[in-house]
Parts: sequence; C-alpha cells; structure tokens
Amino acid sequence: MTRFTILVSHPIQYLIPLFQALAEKDDLDTEIWFNNDFGEKPFFDPDFKTVIKWDIDLHDGYKSRLLKNISPSPSTRLFGQINPGIVSLLFGRDRPQVMMIWGWNSITHLVTILLAKMLGVRLYLRAETTIDYETRIPVAKRVFKKFLLRQLFRMFDGFLYLGQQNLRFYKYMGIGDERLHFMPYCVNRFSSELSLRRLTSIRRFIFVGKLTYKKRPDIVLDAFELLRRNYPEEGVELTIVGDGDMRDLVLEKSKFDPAIHFHGFANQSELKSIYQKHDAAILPSDERETWGLVINEALANGLAVITSDRVGCREDLIKPGKNGEIFRYGDAAELAEYMMAMVDGKLSPDEIRETNRQLASVYNHDTGAKTLAKLSNV
Repeated sequence: MTRFTILVSHPIQYLIPLFQALAEKDDLDTEIWFNNDFGEKPFFDPDFKTVIKWDIDLHDGYKSRLLKNISPSPSTRLFGQINPGIVSLLFGRDRPQVMMIWGWNSITHLVTILLAKMLGVRLYLRAETTIDYETRIPVAKRVFKKFLLRQLFRMFDGFLYLGQQNLRFYKYMGIGDERLHFMPYCVNRFSSELSLRRLTSIRRFIFVGKLTYKKRPDIVLDAFELLRRNYPEEGVELTIVGDGDMRDLVLEKSKFDPAIHFHGFANQSELKSIYQKHDAAILPSDERETWGLVINEALANGLAVITSDRVGCREDLIKPGKNGEIFRYGDAAELAEYMMAMVDGKLSPDEIRETNRQLASVYNHDTGAKTLAKLSNV
C-alpha cells in the first residue's frame, strides 16, 4: 500500500469529496495535511465581509492532520503558513512515498517541496494558474516569475492540470506532455442523479459568489436592466447570492426593481435548493477567476450557464449553443443579448440536460481520485 499525502492550506469544502474518494482506495494509505484550520471554526472572510463557519463536516470520511502554524498572521499567503512540524514528518520513518502539493505560495509548501525532493518522495503539483491570468501580468514580473517557476517545477515528477487554461499555463512553462495529467476541478463525486433536471423555460437568473470587483456582479445587474427593458412582461428575475464590497451597489439596484432579489451569503447546505429554484447562472468575472466552481454547481443542478471570456472554466464546461454562452468580458449589452436568447428558448432543454450530464461524467472527484491512485502506484 502506497503512503500518499496531500498538502493543502486548509480544509476547503469543495475538496472534501475528493479526500473521501481517495480514502476508499484500497491501494492507498491517504492522509491530508492542513497548514491552517480555517473553516473549522468561525472566521472572518475579507472578501465576503462576513464571519463564516461552514455547515458541513470538513473532516468526515478521511484521515487528516492539522499542522501547528506559528505564523504571527495566519493566512493562505506566503508568510501565513509556517508549520515547522512538517520537517519531522518528512524525516520520519513513515514519511509519504508520494505527495501532491496544492499550490506553492507558502513557506511550508516551499520547504516541503525542497525536503521531499531531497528525500526521494515522488512529487506532483496541483495549482490553478491559467494562461489568461499569466499573460496579463506586467511583462517584467511575468519574465521573472517564469524564470523562478521553471526552476521550481524541475523538482516535480508531474503536474495535475484542472482544465485547458491551466494546461496551457504548464505548457507555457515548458512542461512536456509526459508530465501532465488530467485531474478535473469539480465539486461533486460522480452520481447518476447529477444534472437530471430538465428546464421548461429560462426566466430565473442567478449570480453566486463574492460581491467583489473580480467577480463583477455589476455587469450582471446592468445586463439584467437591459433584459427587463426589452422583456417587461416575461416575468424574468435575478437573484444575487453572496456578500462583499459591492453589497451596497446590489442593494441600491434591487431597491428600484422588484425582480432583483438579494439573498446575501449562503452556506453549503443551502445552495442546492437555491440553484434548483433558478434556470441559468451567470459568472462575469475577470481573468483572476482561474476556474469558477459555481459553474460546476450550476451544471450539477441542471442550469444553463453564461460566463465571460476570461473565466477559467469556460472552455471546459461551457458548450456554446448547447448548455450556455460566453460573452466578451465587461460587455453588459452582449450578456443581455444572450440572456434574451435564453428567454426566447434558443437553447434546447434536452440538449442542456444531455450536455450537463456528459460533463458530470468527467468533471467529478472520482475521476481525480482515479488519476491520483494510478500515479501513486506506477
């Protein structure tokens, strides 16, 4: 049995099904190492601008270890994760034979990469960076970063790409195909119950996410205003689920239009019922949205979807004309056109459902667990 460990910053609600799937693998002795305990106790999220405690069990069904963090300011950033106890774990007799490192942006992650490589541990990297994001940073920073990362990447045996944008980032960094392995970004394990819902019409739109300038809920509001102006009698509605810096703008808009509903922050157990009351989800974010897991959630609940042309998952999860559309970032008028087309029935309900079901059969945590098990036992 292979000793397999994942190092990740903190318990992340979307990853729990992956950890559970790995725990079921008979040929793996899997343990998850956390640098922080964010999410286990109430914590203030600076983007949501609210105190959060997830209402699901973040440790159910798998083996984990919380490393003591001595950082004076614990966070998910470089100096927010300093966990000296990881050194004794790596030098111990039962150290992992294979490790997956989730990102590289912390002192603990960097120390682990160096020590694990020195000790002969097989290393795989999972990161979210996209080629869109990378090519939009300033040239000098991009060149310097590429030089540093290419040195770091030499220490890894392989790379787990989450989608096409992430894959192109690794190729831009000079990684060959033989070291690239598909591990989809997702929120669920596979179930034949996913994406079974068949829409009868599209009238109820939803935005789910942090109300920040990265996510751009203002674009959705502007597009919905155009939609309402052109379809005043169609009974269209928009729900904004989330909280953050742009809350006041959302509240101001909803004050003047009874068809705009502000829900505020929603915890994990609430989301399914919220999605099921809607027909189409919109994510208008910029290139900092390296994936967009709310799109996975929407598809799993049978919704049609629209994203901007900078959202990381667009090439993987949006099939234009089948289950959704992609609009030019910042173009509220084009977004409104796609919303109007959906209201007009331009997307086939059967095709939406079939496309979403096909995607669900690939973009699930069982696919990722299978990839990791195969790599760990080569």
